[in-house]
Amino acid sequence: MRKLLFAFSAFLLLISCSSDDDSSSKNNPNGTRLTKSVLVFSSGSSSTSVYTYNGAQLSKITDSSGDYVNYSYNAQGLIGSWQNYTAGGSLRNSGVLEYDSQDRIIHGQFYNANGSTSSLVYVYDDVEDKVTITIYEGAELPANITRVDYVYFEDGEVIKKVATSPTETYDVTYGYEFDSMNNPNKSIPGFFAAFFYGSFGATNIGNAHNLSHITQTAQSQSSSYGYEFEYNAYGYPTVATQVNQNGQPNGNFRYYYYE
Repeated sequence: MRKLLFAFSAFLLLISCSSDDDSSSKNNPNGTRLTKSVLVFSSGSSSTSVYTYNGAQLSKITDSSGDYVNYSYNAQGLIGSWQNYTAGGSLRNSGVLEYDSQDRIIHGQFYNANGSTSSLVYVYDDVEDKVTITIYEGAELPANITRVDYVYFEDGEVIKKVATSPTETYDVTYGYEFDSMNNPNKSIPGFFAAFFYGSFGATNIGNAHNLSHITQTAQSQSSSYGYEFEYNAYGYPTVATQVNQNGQPNGNFRYYYYE
């Protein structure tokens, strides 16, 4: 089960896009629709992700290894399903997302190539601006609960998540801060909902804005890191520099390109 969670979260971290034109047109830092992102690690290695669109909708993400994810939209104009393939065309995992009349995900079903499945159920508390995400092992409900996350919002962004598990003796609390500028994925219909809710509450991207600081606390021990950004003329980031808890760059960078 844990492998399935990690596999799906890893697939969603392919943050990038493309059209069918030549590569030079994908190296433009100005614009509002993301066409490519390049993650450069402190070791000197890098990973490139490219987005393909069908009109305004995201249809495919391809990484530098050749692995890719296909996206399909539902009648609501939201991402309803995805399939994650290896470079050789073998299906790695897939998922289906179900929404309510307010365009909020209420159920997610995720399938791994080895036959394992996960079900996610989302319950909304509009008074507290909170979402409870219950993760089950198996396709048929009721099933074994593997995790319950409590996610708190403010002005459309996640400000806190409390992750609980029946197999752990302690909870893990995450705190999030954001800048006031545009998120690179802001112009992609349905991307935040599919990424955040589909990735089991992962919050390494924002909704409208960019994650600038994250703190993780467990058993009275805390750790943190953050990002510093450079922006283009439209208020979208062109460079994200990861910094440690002391505010010092750790050698990891992400570059964004648009059209």
